[in-house]
Amino acid sequence: MFMGLMAIFGSIKLHWSGAGPLAALTVPFVAAVRWRSEWKESSKNPVEEVLGVLWMIFQPFLFGLIGSEVDVMKLDYDVIGLGIAVLVIGLVFRITVSFLSVFFTNLNYKERLFVAMAWLPKATVQVYIAIFYYFY
Repeated sequence: MFMGLMAIFGSIKLHWSGAGPLAALTVPFVAAVRWRSEWKESSKNPVEEVLGVLWMIFQPFLFGLIGSEVDVMKLDYDVIGLGIAVLVIGLVFRITVSFLSVFFTNLNYKERLFVAMAWLPKATVQVYIAIFYYFY
């Protein structure tokens, strides 16, 4: 994590706009490949355990900070309406596709509907973060 943060802040300092995010994505990938080869024979991965605990601690902070950055008073009504329309269209499409993806299985109607509804909350954080890019 330190290397990713160092890459982000270092690229800002050096005025290399794309290098930091690219390095922040590449460093964990390389580390994961290396760690996987190291701990292949053992079922316990100490990095996974530590990151699991850290995620439980810092997840509320992440969503709290995202929520505190949104200034609802600066949003236009057109943008809010368009955002809600895109969200509703996406959710209808997601329900339809997830229902059809389990249509030819041995599940009954209620179970298929449950699968379709279980996929509803996915990617709502990404939609919420997209608001920031609109104002950036």
